[in-house]
Amino acid sequence: MANVVALLLSPRYPIDRGLGSLAAANTMFLVIPATRNNIATWFLGLAFDHIILHHRFLGRVCISVSVLHFAMYAQRFVKQYAETPYWTGAAALLCGLAIVATTTNWMRRNHFNIFFWTHYSFFGFFAFGFIHVKQVSAAIIL
Repeated sequence: MANVVALLLSPRYPIDRGLGSLAAANTMFLVIPATRNNIATWFLGLAFDHIILHHRFLGRVCISVSVLHFAMYAQRFVKQYAETPYWTGAAALLCGLAIVATTTNWMRRNHFNIFFWTHYSFFGFFAFGFIHVKQVSAAIIL
């Protein structure tokens, strides 16, 4: 709900750019419940089993918003694929999709190592996403 309100009430951004900002903001909150000992378990006294549900939900929201952001820029991506902001964003999205593709219950229960090691592509998701944001910001300023 907060995502919809932030997207619709922000007069500064067009929707396609606003979706990118929402993906970045959701990613920030996605990291907090990802570990067993985090601020929510310490201060709120919540069990990890409850916290991980928030991590899974935020992960799905983040990837969904990222896919919508990419879809709105897909035509430009095809025409100008050599420009760095487009391929860094696509690389970040591919890393995120690799994580989501292995998060089904069947994959976690039957092939846990694949699920576990694929989650390390979050390094690529963050690195390419950070580069993407910096390059897009620099392009807007120029």
